[in-house]
Amino acid sequence: MRRLVTGLLACALLGSACVAAPTATPVPPPPTSIPPIPPSIPPATSAPQLTPAAAATGTALPPAPTEASVSVVDNGFSPRTQRLKAGGVVTWKYTGESGHTITDTVGGTTPDTRGKVFDKVISSGESFSFAFAAAGNYPYICRFHSGMAGTVVVE
Repeated sequence: MRRLVTGLLACALLGSACVAAPTATPVPPPPTSIPPIPPSIPPATSAPQLTPAAAATGTALPPAPTEASVSVVDNGFSPRTQRLKAGGVVTWKYTGESGHTITDTVGGTTPDTRGKVFDKVISSGESFSFAFAAAGNYPYICRFHSGMAGTVVVE
């Protein structure tokens, strides 16, 4: 009896040392190779680019145009985003009443960083064209009207 009490007291003081270790469940090894693609599936080619709306419907974008236009109205640019092929030209046409600018913000939106690529003041009835030689995103604003912004995406 004395041994039983001493053993129980020792287990209580030592804690987990008296508890049996759980047995490990064997884990199957990972596969050593990936099964080959069945011959009925053709090899992948470059996927067409999809806009979010096109992705939802599965419709591919048409090739980017070499010429595009943007309407400048009193409170915005339409469309706000225009796609263009590298080397292509965008023409902004102004039909509103008050003056506007078409000012790039590629380098930033502060007065000392904007307008490094293009910066044009236009009035009603005027237009401004710019040729985009290199691919990239070209955000732009109207310096006179906050919130008036657009982007030319050159592919």
